[in-house]
Amino acid sequence: MSTVPGTQIVVDMTGVKQSMAALEPGNYPARVDEAEIGVSKSGNPKLTVTWVVTGPISTGRKVIQELSLQQQALFGLYNLLRALGWSDEALSGQLDVTTTAQELVNLEGVLVLTHDTYQGETRHRIKRVLSAGAVATTDVASAVATKEALPF
Repeated sequence: MSTVPGTQIVVDMTGVKQSMAALEPGNYPARVDEAEIGVSKSGNPKLTVTWVVTGPISTGRKVIQELSLQQQALFGLYNLLRALGWSDEALSGQLDVTTTAQELVNLEGVLVLTHDTYQGETRHRIKRVLSAGAVATTDVASAVATKEALPF
């Protein structure tokens, strides 16, 4: 961010938490916001998919999905693409992941979230992605009535 020299910027830090609580386990309708090809810390190719929850609760929360593009881990990419409408035929043979990543943006699905613990911190994790019409939001949607029990 560039500013004009001498300009003072003031922000209100009241109520800011160190980190956001993990989303509760359940099914969340979501839309792909970004899909980028990159390299993992170990130097292997990966696809990072950024999902945005579309409701009924936690609307706007982002959930990151990292998929290895190594041969032995391509089942993750395959399952994602099948859930989002790719046919078995389209997924046989060579696949241009660069083009596919661009095609993912704005597609909708249902994220099935679970919890994992990483370095003592509870985090949500995408267990799988379902097609947008496959399942209603279940346990999370029922929590709307008891919103004060939710961690967000």
